Amino acid sequence: MADDYQSYGNPGRMGATTLFAESGDSDAFAYLQSLLADYGLEELSPWALEQVQAGHSPTVITQQLYDQPAFQRRFKAIFARRDRGLPPISVSEVLAYERSVRGLFKAAGLPEGFYDSPEDFINFLVDDTSVAELNDRIEQYKTVSYSLDPAARAELMANYGLTEGNLLAYVINPDMALDHIQKSYRERPAIAQRIAAARVGAEARAGGFALSGEEALNLAQRGIDPASIRGAFGEIAASSELMGTLPGEVTANISRADQIAAATGDVMARERIKRKAQARAAAFSGGGSFATDKAGIGGLGSANT
Repeated sequence: MADDYQSYGNPGRMGATTLFAESGDSDAFAYLQSLLADYGLEELSPWALEQVQAGHSPTVITQQLYDQPAFQRRFKAIFARRDRGLPPISVSEVLAYERSVRGLFKAAGLPEGFYDSPEDFINFLVDDTSVAELNDRIEQYKTVSYSLDPAARAELMANYGLTEGNLLAYVINPDMALDHIQKSYRERPAIAQRIAAARVGAEARAGGFALSGEEALNLAQRGIDPASIRGAFGEIAASSELMGTLPGEVTANISRADQIAAATGDVMARERIKRKAQARAAAFSGGGSFATDKAGIGGLGSANT
């Protein structure tokens, strides 16, 4: 154990032999408690107290920490690096690395719980991944995240409450992102579904028809292909004059639900719109404001599913 301690560096605040030469047990235990708190190993406080009461110095006790299973789990990277023949790393260096990476990810806006626990850092340390390299990766992932359709990104922000960090997390690791993001969106659908809904909403908006978040989500859940609806929603938007009822007109309004249904392939809804267009055209055949072929309303295409 002594050889391991010498080879793998000063684990933080160790090496205080002279400091404790004249100190009593209470001072030694207070020091060890503070040390264990720094390490996130408060569970070892009873063991440390036993060692102090047995007459061991703080320096000896801190060296013996390496033999404790809890310590080996917490600082697994130290032992894994040794097994791989990598340069040794101390506890203080592990803690400093964790602080730096946690700060890097927080600055990138990644959601809480996403790559910010000791377990998450082990692979980085064992793979000898520097903080600078992780920063480069984050920038690369940002580029991918920003490459998403700007309209879809806007829909995600406006209607589903996602942040830049949520999207970045999804690009980095979709499965992990879903687990963590859904903790903040317990009553909302998974991020993948929201992304699909955002694309649907973006295409409808490009056609001139603004879907609500709930409407876009409903269409996404039905498997509506976003690429198939822009033109159909464009026809609906261009025909907005037809959807209401004019004074003296006996035909009913075309409801919003019918408009959405028609744009996404519902035959009955398209037929209702077509009949209203024909009725209005007949009423204004002498020079009305709407014709059956305006915006192609009689030929609304069906959305692909």
